Amino acid sequence: QKIAAALALLGAVSAFNLLLLSSNGAIPNVAPDITGEALVEYVNHAQSLFKTAVPKKSYRNRLMAIKHTRLPEDTVFNADVPISAALPTNFDSRAQWPACKGIGAIRDQSSNGSCCAFGAAEAMSDRVCIASSGANQPTLSADDLPSCCGFFCGYGCDGGYPIRAWTYLS
Repeated sequence: QKIAAALALLGAVSAFNLLLLSSNGAIPNVAPDITGEALVEYVNHAQSLFKTAVPKKSYRNRLMAIKHTRLPEDTVFNADVPISAALPTNFDSRAQWPACKGIGAIRDQSSNGSCCAFGAAEAMSDRVCIASSGANQPTLSADDLPSCCGFFCGYGCDGGYPIRAWTYLS
């Protein structure tokens, strides 16, 4: 559980650093080293996209469990999909597809442990918009996955398998 909590914090700090990079071109070296109230103050001062606070109770047990980082045994991949090594030096989806307003939105997951449901619903909403050149801008429900997909996708509000969330939504 400590590893999962550390990875979640590292991911949050990394995502925030990417926001800073896109806004001013440089990632400060101090960001990965601060925690708690100092991190909250740093995040709130450095950007205006959202406000954060130290939770009143611990959500450590609500973080994605390590079991969800493994693929379900029945997962099949299409090996014919080419992988390109030519990546751009920087990329901003909001600038690439400005007609898709959902790309810049951040949903409130609160203490819900179904990060896979939020991630899959947000990404698929964006992909529908991109594929339609902005004509269709759905907001797919992250609540539908834990409540309707059942144990195929995971464990309700206690996490799940991202690959199965994509399978269910597609």
